[in-house]
Amino acid sequence: MKSKKIVFVFGLIFAWLILANGVVADTITDDPEKDLALNKDLKAAKTELQSGKQFLRDSRINWEKNRDAYFQDGSEANLANAKKYAKQLINQSIDLLDQYYDLLTVEINNLTGIEVSDKNSMISDLKNEKAWLQTQRVAITESNDALKITGVADTLDAYRQNKQPLFYRIIGIIAASRVNKTITINTDALDRFEAGLGILTDLNRTVGTPQNLFNQLSDQVAQAKEKYTAALNGFRSLNSVTTAQTDFESERSSLNQSRDLLTEAQTSRQNLITELKKIKGSKIGGSGELAAQGNGSFVISNNGSVSLKADGEVTLQLYDWAGDAEVTTTGNASIESADKKTTYRGFTEATITGKEYLILVKGSVTELSAEGGGRAFLSGTGTYQIEGGTAQSFEGANGVIFTISS
Repeated sequence: MKSKKIVFVFGLIFAWLILANGVVADTITDDPEKDLALNKDLKAAKTELQSGKQFLRDSRINWEKNRDAYFQDGSEANLANAKKYAKQLINQSIDLLDQYYDLLTVEINNLTGIEVSDKNSMISDLKNEKAWLQTQRVAITESNDALKITGVADTLDAYRQNKQPLFYRIIGIIAASRVNKTITINTDALDRFEAGLGILTDLNRTVGTPQNLFNQLSDQVAQAKEKYTAALNGFRSLNSVTTAQTDFESERSSLNQSRDLLTEAQTSRQNLITELKKIKGSKIGGSGELAAQGNGSFVISNNGSVSLKADGEVTLQLYDWAGDAEVTTTGNASIESADKKTTYRGFTEATITGKEYLILVKGSVTELSAEGGGRAFLSGTGTYQIEGGTAQSFEGANGVIFTISS
């Protein structure tokens, strides 16, 4: 019996499992129950893999013990035991690979920041590999002599060699998807910052320093996306058995450069937020449900509802970040959409509801109320108060900042 071949199978498969370390779940839906189910699936798959590793260690110990006994005494009984535990070791190796495929499948299903084509392709590949492993379960079950058992071990060894590009490709795309998730977050932030800077400019605020920081952030995110795209395309094209590891390391280096740029971008974001806070308002108002009236500009970022009554010509600009904002108006309202901004004019009353939106109201407002969670910036002349409280005035260019809460 060629014992070294069978023992070698264990070593190679165990090396594959190093790639499974550090697997974590991403939240990918707005449904808490679905997220909980996905995370439970991932936890169960990780538990199964850990148990499989222990079973494989036990199988290896039993195989080595009976192999050594056969080497010392080549009796038929010892040969039978050696073959029995060799088959057990190979079966457990196959099971462990199957559990690894299950873990990768759940991990892929949990990912955000991944393209549907990549997700479907990888899941299909893993499904095919699981089907192939089933053929090897049949083969080892039907192998009764030492040469056939060793033949299955040789087949698994060759399989491991040939599948290196697939494994590195999957691991690389998983890593890239997390970087892309961060890029998406930053891209979304850039859209919001751009809208905020536009509003501040519209309010005749000086935005020189914030604009410079915005440009810096935009450049960092663009460079990070370029590095990410290059790495992702490199991972997708991994197909050489002889250079799989070298190619993987090269693309991972590019992905790490993207991460470094995103770390720099995080600092730029914080600096930009700090500068924007400096120029929005000098007076801090109260917190609670807001009631206000006046003539000027009302900038509200909210998760909830805002209602207002217009006195004459009032303009309402809406940026719907969550994509679920609903606006109802009375009067002869005109609606104009451009890019991410929708503008309403000619209404007498308006109500806005949604999970996450930004509005700019300009003109004379007789009644304005806001509830939910967010911030309001009031400039011009008028009064504001906590719902049911005492009215306070706001006037001048500096305005007042109010925290909206229910």
